[in-house]
This record gives sequence, C-alpha cells and structure tokens, in this order.
Amino acid sequence: MRVIKDLRMRVAVLVILTTLMVALLIRGEITPPTAKVEMERVTLDETEKHPIHELFLNAVGLLHTRQFEPAARSFSKLTELAPWMPEAEVNLAFALMGLGQYAEAQRHFHRALELNDRQLNAYYGLAISMEHQGDLASALGAMRVYVHLASDDDPHRRKAWAAIWEWQDLSDNGEKVIE
Repeated sequence: MRVIKDLRMRVAVLVILTTLMVALLIRGEITPPTAKVEMERVTLDETEKHPIHELFLNAVGLLHTRQFEPAARSFSKLTELAPWMPEAEVNLAFALMGLGQYAEAQRHFHRALELNDRQLNAYYGLAISMEHQGDLASALGAMRVYVHLASDDDPHRRKAWAAIWEWQDLSDNGEKVIE
C-alpha cells in the first residue's frame, strides 16, 4: 500500500512539473532548445562580409545558371565549412540532380532534413530524386510531406499536387516511372 502511495505522489509531482513547464513555454517565459548545432552569433553586416556568405551566393548563382559541376564543388566546400547549414546540403543535392547523380543527391537531402526537418525544398527535391530512381511510393511520401508543410501560397505547391496526382495514377495503374 505504501509503495502505491509513493508512486502516486511521484506521478502527481511529475504531472504538475510538466504542466508548469508547458505553461511557461506557451507564455514564452522559457524557450526550448533552438538548434541542433550551435553556430557563432554574428550581426547581419558581419554575415554579408563573411566568406561563407560569398561562397554561398556564388554557388547559388552557378546553380541558377545550370552550371551544375562547379555549383556542386562550391556547395560541397560549403558543407565542409558550414556543416550546420541545411541550405548548402539541399543546393548541393539539386546540383547533383542536375548531373544525374540522384542517389547521391538523395543522401544530401536526407542530411539537410537531419539538420532541419522543416527544410521544405529538401522534401520536394527528395521526392523528385526518388521519382528518378523509380521509387514512386517514397516519392509520394516525400511530396505529401512537402504539401502538408508548405503554406497555401507556396509557389511550388500546385506543381507538387500535380506530381502527387500523376504518381498516384501511375502507382494505381502499376506503371513504372523509369524503365
């Protein structure tokens, strides 16, 4: 009997503490951990002058002009210099997709999602890379996550829905995307 009373008391204390913590979190008086990897705090001016920022902008320019090989090299260097940066991983993956290296791209999309599970373009790219590898079930799953997380005014949402409908239709008919 005494063991049960002690256990009830411990559970009651845990429930009260948990409730207080949730209330404080909601009120904003305490904050949850915000990052998996801490990075240096720098001001906006310092960031714009930082070599990582310059390398990132240059690599994005290469990617947008479809210069996939130099873009991949630049983003690869960025992932070494800034391993906490999911945007570098995602853009490296898109550059690799431009080179037709879908399996390697998929690895970098997964890495970006490890760093930030709300990195929307990683879900989108992951879905496209899986489609190119013929894995429609996984492509559908990744694209559904993208649509679920994307805002209603997201410019890529309509295209994502179209891909979902197309892949669902192909899956329902037993067709393969790649032969």
